[in-house]
Amino acid sequence: MKSFLKKCVLIILMLEAKLSFSRHRPRIIAITGSVGKTSTKDAVFCALRPFFSVRRNEKSYNSDFGVPLTILGLNNSVNNPILWLWNLLVGATRMVLPEKNLSWLVLEVGAGEPGDIKKFAGMLAPDIAIITRFAEVPVHVEFFPTVEALIAEKTELARAVRKDGTLVLGGDDEKVLALKQQFPDHHTVLYGANETSDVRGSGYSPVYEKVKTFQFPSSVQFIVSVGSHSFPVLLKGVLGAHLIQPVLAAFSVASALKLDLNRVAETFKSFASPPGRMRIITGTNNSLIIDDSYNASPVAVQGALISLAALEVTGRKIAVLGDMAELGAFGPEEHRKIGALVAKSCAKLVVVGNLAEEIKSGALSAGMTPERVRAFKTSREAADVLARDISGGDVVLVKGSQSARMERIVKALMRNPERASELLVRQEREWLD
Repeated sequence: MKSFLKKCVLIILMLEAKLSFSRHRPRIIAITGSVGKTSTKDAVFCALRPFFSVRRNEKSYNSDFGVPLTILGLNNSVNNPILWLWNLLVGATRMVLPEKNLSWLVLEVGAGEPGDIKKFAGMLAPDIAIITRFAEVPVHVEFFPTVEALIAEKTELARAVRKDGTLVLGGDDEKVLALKQQFPDHHTVLYGANETSDVRGSGYSPVYEKVKTFQFPSSVQFIVSVGSHSFPVLLKGVLGAHLIQPVLAAFSVASALKLDLNRVAETFKSFASPPGRMRIITGTNNSLIIDDSYNASPVAVQGALISLAALEVTGRKIAVLGDMAELGAFGPEEHRKIGALVAKSCAKLVVVGNLAEEIKSGALSAGMTPERVRAFKTSREAADVLARDISGGDVVLVKGSQSARMERIVKALMRNPERASELLVRQEREWLD
């Protein structure tokens, strides 16, 4: 019965979204890929906000319900039937009287199963489509027959771009770069570290500050180059060279729209990374937490560990890693690869969950000694032990898939846990319950 009602609500929402579009269609930027969709969505929103009336997906709601809710300007009502009824009523109103002052929609579009993107692509017909990166082993691959089938599904978004539209491609990924040849009629903008990219990033470095006698990272800086012009960018309260890519995508959109790029660079000084995505949080006992607890894929975990390894800090580097879900048959081997990477860069490893035991196995095989590794079944168990073990100068990376609930560990290690609802992911009542 619940499944039937859910399907009925979705059908009505899709109809309302389509009819709203038919009356007043804002211009659309649609984003997909295997890595960095949400960060790219937020970066593009940040870049456009000073120039236009713009709206984006709430959080990472990027599939069945998230896309029509964003089109209609409605919030996700989760499991509250009264709020869903209210959403349908408001959606009916906006179907008749759509928002005429809305200039742009920035939509993250995900592919949890075959057909997810294709069913939206035709309706959206994006003015600009951004394809970020196709990971070798992407999240959700267990729901597709092959990795290639998942890539083909995401390619549907590029296929749907309007004839006079723009395709923005992550040029450092060969599979994404190939789309330029596949869709030669589209105006294409390439971004990345590659010298052949139209929008390039370089000069990444963390910015450090002293806290008592300890040195900790506080922000990152890098250069964005567009043609012969260069723009310094500073991102506060976050960490990781991978953050360059979403900013480059945003500059690519701004360049295609011929916006003032100096103003765009200035706007990023106030950019706030979403909770659980490489956020820097002050920890207990004069420690620092790198909170990357929103979700996890092999590429994202590798990137986070590389960022941790490159830091110059006075204490220990500790990796606290949970399961990487939805990898299907690739799961065990991908977890062991992560363990081998940890062994090269961290003083201590803590793993959470059944699959994460494979991370431990990979670390031990790569030479990490057993006394430097701890394994726990749940994040609650790990949190209790870690809170007693962290000491001054330590930098703790916390990362795992949603199901691992790694934000519980972050909360236990925070200096100010009363700010959890402000700083951490999954603090809504339905998650806490």
